[in-house]
Amino acid sequence: MKKTTPLLIVLVGFILLFHSAFLVFRHKHAQKLIDGPEEPTPSYILAEAIASVIVTGYGALLLSGTFKDIKMTSEIASIGYDVVHSRSDFLVFNHRARLLHVKQS
Repeated sequence: MKKTTPLLIVLVGFILLFHSAFLVFRHKHAQKLIDGPEEPTPSYILAEAIASVIVTGYGALLLSGTFKDIKMTSEIASIGYDVVHSRSDFLVFNHRARLLHVKQS
């Protein structure tokens, strides 16, 4: 796929998003002019906004390309799981379990 196709998809998504924002602004401005009760945003504007976010996200996903694998170095690959996750910073020796073994006289 050419690099211009995802860029065009993202551009169309942004244009649709700005258009739906303009429609919301125009709708709210018209309600202020007539001094009527405040009505919710029409559903076709919300549908256009949601569709534009989906189109923009899809274009950005196509634009990102393929992911590269994260290669572990030979030092880290030879270390076992137990060694990596046995950090002494997270060991707690002063906890409530010592109260369970109190000698009763």
